[in-house]
Amino acid sequence: MNCPLNPGCLKVEVERIVKNLEKHRLKLETEIEEISRLLLENQQQRRWVDWVKEFGNRIDKLKDPDFTIEDRKKFLEGVVNKIVVTNKDVRKHELKIEFRLPYVGDKFGYNDPSNKSKRYTIKKGRKTKKMVLDFLKKTIG
Repeated sequence: MNCPLNPGCLKVEVERIVKNLEKHRLKLETEIEEISRLLLENQQQRRWVDWVKEFGNRIDKLKDPDFTIEDRKKFLEGVVNKIVVTNKDVRKHELKIEFRLPYVGDKFGYNDPSNKSKRYTIKKGRKTKKMVLDFLKKTIG
């Protein structure tokens, strides 16, 4: 817009410029929020993958005969919140294990298994697991 020193015309021009700058600022803020969300999601997923690796290492340690009973107990206290045992009958007991985090049924999957650099998803699990122990059969059902 070509405005000779007309105050009304200059005001309109300044308002147009301010409006365009405001639109651009909002666009940039939206992009910043999206990038921040993606970074946070990436950090959470990376922590989950690191946790899975560490958990696998700990499980392997539990199988080691040199791992003491005290070490095993300490590990379980960090993972399990409580265990409730109820008698179903003389030979069957129901165990309800409540974990500190939702480990039961959690899943990790790549959105594109052929290109693992693309995003992946984590399906949150549950915190409880129920099972019935039959002491005569020595099986868990």
